[in-house]
Amino acid sequence: TTLVKYLYKKADLVISNAKASALDLIKNFNVNRSKMEVIYNPIDYEKIFKINPITNYFDTSYYNIITVGRLQEVKNHKLLIDTIKDFKNVRLYIIGEGELRTKLETQIQNLGLGNNVFLLGFKSPPFEYLKSADLFVLSSNNEGFPNVVMEGMACGLPILSTNCKSGPSEMLELAEEKEDDIMLTKYGVLTPVEDVAVFKKGLNYMINNPTFTNECKANVLIRIKHYDKETILEQYYKLIIA
Repeated sequence: TTLVKYLYKKADLVISNAKASALDLIKNFNVNRSKMEVIYNPIDYEKIFKINPITNYFDTSYYNIITVGRLQEVKNHKLLIDTIKDFKNVRLYIIGEGELRTKLETQIQNLGLGNNVFLLGFKSPPFEYLKSADLFVLSSNNEGFPNVVMEGMACGLPILSTNCKSGPSEMLELAEEKEDDIMLTKYGVLTPVEDVAVFKKGLNYMINNPTFTNECKANVLIRIKHYDKETILEQYYKLIIA
């Protein structure tokens, strides 16, 4: 943090990977607004497109939701597990490892969700699993720029995410922020951070509105092209070299 405070404001150009992060640098680290630019992280869409979904892994009699992220407090996987305890027709798959595995396993056991929540560990790449699921979920309290949301979109999944800072609201092009209700976008649903009740409402909406969900599936494949690596590299070229 000390180096950020000292060096960033002296730079000729500062590139942030999200608008919210850029505003934070301007407000809290005194970076000159005129030196601030935003270029999002890239994704190799063509590579992901060529990956085939895994077959016969998910039980299609369930609504299968999936997330990717380290098992740590900031990712708030506890919220996801607390959410689906009231959805007996939902199965949650968590890809990732971390220090909270034992704690999450205990939560799953105590709630009697051994048949509904699965800790898959580290999978690289995770795309064959994502492509076979019904919905991508993100429960983070904070993010810099959640690449996993882009990966879910690149796999054609609608998104249910907390409206954490920063990234999801920009990627999903949120028009109006709400503090106590679900927020609908063309690509999925956002919910307030750390609010289990509203996250449940968001999941219920996704499950029971298949027309909306199918529209999201089509829209995410259009939206993700904005983050394709060639598009992002062109932005860097124009900003730095041209």
